[in-house]
Amino acid sequence: MGMDSSYCCACAGTCNHTGPHIYCNRHGGAHRRHNLESIPPPCPSCATLRAELQHEKDAMQPYFASIRGLEKENATLHAEVAALKEDFRQRFLLYRNVDEPCKKCGGSGAYVYPNTTTWGGGCGGQSMTNDVCDKCWGTGDIHRTGANLKKIRAEHDQLKSDLALLRERVGDVISMAI
Repeated sequence: MGMDSSYCCACAGTCNHTGPHIYCNRHGGAHRRHNLESIPPPCPSCATLRAELQHEKDAMQPYFASIRGLEKENATLHAEVAALKEDFRQRFLLYRNVDEPCKKCGGSGAYVYPNTTTWGGGCGGQSMTNDVCDKCWGTGDIHRTGANLKKIRAEHDQLKSDLALLRERVGDVISMAI
């Protein structure tokens, strides 16, 4: 019988406490791959190691069961929190009289802008700034918008420039009347 340097069936040659396990072809070599009934028992040190691991695994089963129970409880609590958040959101929208929430602010009417320019545009500082939403203009509802502050600002700026132009053309007469 020739010798084969196949590894034992328990450790597949990974144990380092006994070194490689040498079996003859009949008890552990190529013959093992074709006749599974004739697989020899594992080496004694691997068998001991396997028994120790099984004992530790059995000892850990109550802890594993406890962890599975905690995972189920955690999933239940996450579902409860999600339901409470949705309930709060619905009450919030009802309180604000929002039929269909604005996509940008979520119905709050306020938005955190990435810099200090907020809805006005232009130059701004590097600071997140909370201000009125520039899509719904503070109402939180898509179909019911508030006063468009950009438009009002543009009209105000136009009126100021028109007034300055009139003062320039007419002179101080209008200044005294106002």
